[in-house]
Amino acid sequence: MTATRLLRLAILPVVYLALASCAQLPSAEDRIVQLLAADAPYHVISPQLFAQLGWDLPDGGAAVTQLAKEAPGGAFDPRTLASIPAEKLGYTARWHETRFRVYGLDWDIGALHLLPKNAVAGLPTMIIINGGAANWYEFFIGPKNAAGLAQYLAQRIPVVLVTIPGNYRHGGWTETDFGERIPGYLLDRDVAADEAKIRNTIYTFRVVTDGIKAVIDEIVTGPAVIIGIRPAARRSSSSKSHSRARISGCRWAGERAARPACTRCGIFAVFVQSMTTRISASCARARPTSTRADISDR
Repeated sequence: MTATRLLRLAILPVVYLALASCAQLPSAEDRIVQLLAADAPYHVISPQLFAQLGWDLPDGGAAVTQLAKEAPGGAFDPRTLASIPAEKLGYTARWHETRFRVYGLDWDIGALHLLPKNAVAGLPTMIIINGGAANWYEFFIGPKNAAGLAQYLAQRIPVVLVTIPGNYRHGGWTETDFGERIPGYLLDRDVAADEAKIRNTIYTFRVVTDGIKAVIDEIVTGPAVIIGIRPAARRSSSSKSHSRARISGCRWAGERAARPACTRCGIFAVFVQSMTTRISASCARARPTSTRADISDR
């Protein structure tokens, strides 16, 4: 028997035992779920465990970044995402437009639904609602067109990015005078300036909450967690009462956080913080492209 063969025979048991040991170790996600299951007023996650969370993008975000670079002002059409294979993105993307009626007028609300190619079993859908002067772009892509938070989360978790009525328009806004921008109250056409003034006047909390309820009922089946950013947190709280049996609410970024209704939902907070930390460390801060955001005076 040669020395090489003897060396292989000696190494094989060691490799086998190492692989068997690794296979028995729970993943970082499983360990955090176990931690959150403990009945305690708070939980502490070690930096080492925290750093193990998160997932990489199959193409590093290149396909979406290219779409944004080719579109004027970065305002690419979300409907084009459906043509990109899940093997490239790690998820399939579907754009939804839901029409609903409030105060005798039709309104549209848009949402981007991301379905993971390799989802973690048992996790509810994460619904993220933008703040007052932003839209779904805020969580999908960064100011310099790098991959945003939702793309990373969608590698394992179903995600829905909801844009409140008026805050998204196909192609964005090109008017340099923000006062001239007409909010996207209808997504298939622009409303007249006089009609926009009427809509601005009657745009109340009910318009937002009724729209959120309508689009969630259309897209989401099964349990869901709504995350609201600043003013949107109050919207998530109101929508939560619409379907208490399947929806939990979390108020973040300026609002006091609500304790998640279940352990599996609670891990979202850790996932989001982990991904946000990773993204913040890898890209420089920049002023968002005004073309993509509705910052008209309403």
